[in-house]
Amino acid sequence: TITQNVTLAVMAVITSTVGPIIPEGSHLVLICNLSYYTGKEHFQWKWLDLESSNSSQSGSSRPVKWGPIQEFRQVSSRDAGIWECSAHGPEGKLGSVQYHLETAASAQLASLPSVPT
Repeated sequence: TITQNVTLAVMAVITSTVGPIIPEGSHLVLICNLSYYTGKEHFQWKWLDLESSNSSQSGSSRPVKWGPIQEFRQVSSRDAGIWECSAHGPEGKLGSVQYHLETAASAQLASLPSVPT
């Protein structure tokens, strides 16, 4: 009999704001969260093209950022697109999760219908 222990780890992006559309000029923090963290993992953020959800097709000229946190001091339309966080361990890439960042100017947000709370 062969037995093997398997650990399921879930990755998620936690945001500092609520809502799918981020106003330009806002402060935004994206945190890459791994449900099972041993301390040996490291994280990598990279920006993907808006049209691409596949990292191998990314033609991004933006530098890769290491660490679980991606911070935008003032969100701009240039930040819009798909941001991918990948987790890496001693054995290689463990997984990845994507966040679609959509921005809007303050005037555009004012014209959107309000959502009841």
